Amino acid sequence: MACILVVDDEPEVGEAIRRVLERAGFSVAVANSADLGLLALEEGQPDIIVTDVIMPKMSGKELYDRIKVIAPRIKVLFMSGYTDDALAHHGVLGPELCFLEKPFSPSRLAHKVREVIDSQKGRSRFDSKPATNGNGSSNGVKV
Repeated sequence: MACILVVDDEPEVGEAIRRVLERAGFSVAVANSADLGLLALEEGQPDIIVTDVIMPKMSGKELYDRIKVIAPRIKVLFMSGYTDDALAHHGVLGPELCFLEKPFSPSRLAHKVREVIDSQKGRSRFDSKPATNGNGSSNGVKV
């Protein structure tokens, strides 16, 4: 069973993601800040870290940079309500990093996490397409 660490400064969002991923068969821990996420790494190394990009004190990208020094093999999936273009324009993310745009459906989240875990280097394409119900409106979990 793959182990996941979710890092999001909004406790409700972190818990919603935890429930979705546990239902998909993953073992999940949640940290409500980047600092707590780093502390969690001292307890054990997950297969993947799913982190929000924009957080107070330390961004998801800063967290990523620190993780890569401590544990370079851990895969990271970024998520944000900002588009990948806006984040890349501000130097937050680059094309080599994995990204999932909020809102997303529970199935899209579970699929993307599995895709990143199974990827050779933990790198996959940006995924900035929110789930829709066919008529263009979101049917995803607003996280």
